[in-house]
Formats: sequence, structure tokens, C-alpha cells
Amino acid sequence: MSQDPVVPRIHILFRFRDGPWGGGNQFLKALRVFLERQGCYEENAEQADILLINSDQPSILQFFLPLYRLKQRRPAPVVILRLDGPMCLGRDQPVDVHLDRMGYALSRWVCDGTVIQSTWSRDRALERGLRLPAAVQVLPNAPDPNLFHAIGRAPCAPERKPRLLAASWSSNWRKGFETYRWLDRNLDFDRYDMTFIGNAPLTFERIRHLPPMSSAELATALRQHDLFISAATRESCPNSVIEALHCGLPVVAKRDGGQSGLVGQGGELFDHPEEIPALLERVVADLEGYRQRIQVPTLDQVGRAYLDFMVRAWEESGRGARAKPFRLATRLALQLRLAWWRRLKPG
Repeated sequence: MSQDPVVPRIHILFRFRDGPWGGGNQFLKALRVFLERQGCYEENAEQADILLINSDQPSILQFFLPLYRLKQRRPAPVVILRLDGPMCLGRDQPVDVHLDRMGYALSRWVCDGTVIQSTWSRDRALERGLRLPAAVQVLPNAPDPNLFHAIGRAPCAPERKPRLLAASWSSNWRKGFETYRWLDRNLDFDRYDMTFIGNAPLTFERIRHLPPMSSAELATALRQHDLFISAATRESCPNSVIEALHCGLPVVAKRDGGQSGLVGQGGELFDHPEEIPALLERVVADLEGYRQRIQVPTLDQVGRAYLDFMVRAWEESGRGARAKPFRLATRLALQLRLAWWRRLKPG
């Protein structure tokens, strides 16, 4: 008589935040919902067979020592690292270079599998000389379909101006603010309405600026607009673009980073701000056609790919019996890297 397969218990070792926050926080909340629906999410890290950890700075600092302690169990939990960046491409500061090296060292020495969010990120990491571990899977993000969907989307009526939207939780200039400033000064506002939602390092004169919103509020706002603009640079897998596409908005995006692959036939790409007005006209002239050509993976598809990859790593480790150890010598070497990172960190 065959036995039912054993389903491992999975915990996301991450400090979740409510309300508007960064893209990693939003995606991991959506992934947690998916795993809960599959009946394999474990709230207690101590009882989990698989731990998923993010490579952002707070997670590495907050969970470094707990991860070492959890890895001493027998059988040890399998650890999967979700890598972002390379972060040094955003600011190219020594502190970011060092944090990238820390994350990639953690993936090689401690983790049993690594997820990279886009082929762009993987290729840039190799160009920077960052060594990748053997067990690597490229997996994008996806939003919660209960929030980000195209149902009830506002029709683009010919009697009103097309509504453009841009958004960013971060106020870092590399999120595209030079381009948004150019649009604020040069866009034909007799032809278009434009809104920016989020934090910004500048004051807009003609673009309507709204504060950061919760995911539910942002999803509603997306469905009230017609077209999304993303001018971010060096972004691995921008959640704002993914959320807009899932809400049925064609995207005009900068030809840079992982967003180039996300847009596909569901929008247009630009290299310079001066190209945007003509691209807007092209998309607006065939708005429904661009909407129908949007192709983005669903949360079920991305979540299933994450789950399959994590379970496969767990099975290949002998269900934790042969999971990579977190040895004391490795811990000390990584702590030296952390100490050096703190020395470099401003403030």
C-alpha cells in the first residue's frame, strides 16, 4: 500500500512589514499566502524543514546568528537564499560591493539552493566576478492575485485624457526620477494626466504626487489608470512593473535591468526620456491590443516553481540529513565580512 508523499514544512525567515514597503517584502508576503494555501507553511522556524531567507541587508544582519543556530539541528533545515541585485549596481559604493560578496559567500558556503530573480541579475553577477553556487534557479516575482488583477479596470474612454501612472516606494534617484522630472517639465498635460505614487526626492509641479499606498490601495489605483511608466535603472525584477502588468496596464519602461524582459509585447522600451511621448502615442493608439499581449507568470506559477525547487533541494539533501552544514569556521569567516561591512557602512 503506497504512502502519501511527505510534504516538507517551509518557513520564510524574513521580517514582514505591513503597509507600503519594498518589492521584496510585497512578493514574500504573496509567496507566504501561496505556501499557506498549499498547507506547507510553518510559522515556527524551529520546526521548519526548509528555510527561505532574503539577501537584503536587514535579513542578513537580523537572521545571521539565528540561521547558524538553526543549522545545528539534526537533520538540519535546508536553506534557500533569494538573491537580489547585485546591489552594488544601484550605488556602486564599497559597502554595497561588500554586501553583495557577503550574500554570494552565504549562498556558496551555507545555503542548499539559490534563487536569482532574473537572468539580468545572474549575468551582471557573473560580470562582476561574483561566484554562483551550483544549485541556482532563476525565478521572477508575482503579486497576490486577490489584489493585483484586471477585473474592474477602468476603460480608456475617448472623451477623457489617458491616465499615466508611475510609482516607487524608494526615493533613490536610480528609480527613474531624472526621467520623471523631465516628464514633469515636458509632457503634454493637455493630452495626458500623470500621477506618481510613493516617495520622491523632488517636488513635482505638474505631475500629481500621492503618498505611498497599501497594496490594496495601489492595486485599485492601478486599475483606475491606463498606462504605467517605469524609468528605473539597474532593477533586478521590479515589483511595480509586475503589479502594473497584472492589473492590465501596458508599460513604457526604460530599456535597463530585468524590466526589459518583463514588459515583452505588453508595452514599449525607451533609452532616453525624449522617446517617451512618441511611445505613449503608439501605445494609446492600440491600448487594447497591448493589453491583450501582456504575458506575466501568475503567483500560482511562480509559487509552484519556488515550491518545486525547494522540495527538490530538500529531497536531494536526504531530507536535511546531507544539508550543507554551517560550521563554526564558516560562521567566523562570515562574521569577519560583516564586521568589515559595518566599518564601511556610513554612519
